[in-house]
Amino acid sequence: MNCDLCGGTGYIPVMVKNPYTGQKYTDSSMCLCKKSKIISDTYELLGHKGFDYLPFDKMIAPFNQIDPEKWDLSKISNYIITGDSSLFCDNLKSLIMQVKFSENPMSVFFEPAINLVQKYHVKQADGSSPNVTELVDRGLMVLVFNTSENNKALQGCVAQIIASRLWVKRPTWIYLTRALANCLEYNEELLSEHFKQFKRIGLAGVSPEQSIENKSKIQADLSEFGRS
Repeated sequence: MNCDLCGGTGYIPVMVKNPYTGQKYTDSSMCLCKKSKIISDTYELLGHKGFDYLPFDKMIAPFNQIDPEKWDLSKISNYIITGDSSLFCDNLKSLIMQVKFSENPMSVFFEPAINLVQKYHVKQADGSSPNVTELVDRGLMVLVFNTSENNKALQGCVAQIIASRLWVKRPTWIYLTRALANCLEYNEELLSEHFKQFKRIGLAGVSPEQSIENKSKIQADLSEFGRS
């Protein structure tokens, strides 16, 4: 990649001061382009973004409301998010870039909710038997409700992880690709009370007419997410 900051090397020179001697010397720091590619390669749902990232000063709520250095998990709100999928991915990726490479890194779990069943509820091909409870203490959890698979264990797994994380005050964000009532991940009996503790926010698209408040139908073009 031909980056204007690093020239494609992935690193930029920085001046560092020795805290003990006060002497200054030149060191190298990872460039934003390299951080961006690492995040794209790490998160399957962001793989299509490659080197592209949204400048941090262009981020919108709720993504720009977390201090990457002084975050407190117990004070980060739970959200149900709807709206433009590209805007969602762009903002979430920039948030992850900030918190993963800060001096005080935060773990971020970002996957389709169906993976709670496929990866953490059933025995894996390698013989491991992970458990959904392993995810309770993760930093920020972002789940995408986008499956078309009618899995009997799905709703129970989703409800279990959401209830457990609420109990230990760990933030969970839910991104909807369709109306909540039409999501196979959602069970009203199991989740309606828990979701009263979630704030709801709609992301506006690139033009005013795409504002979520003016939509009769939530944008569901998530081909880049690879629906399960």
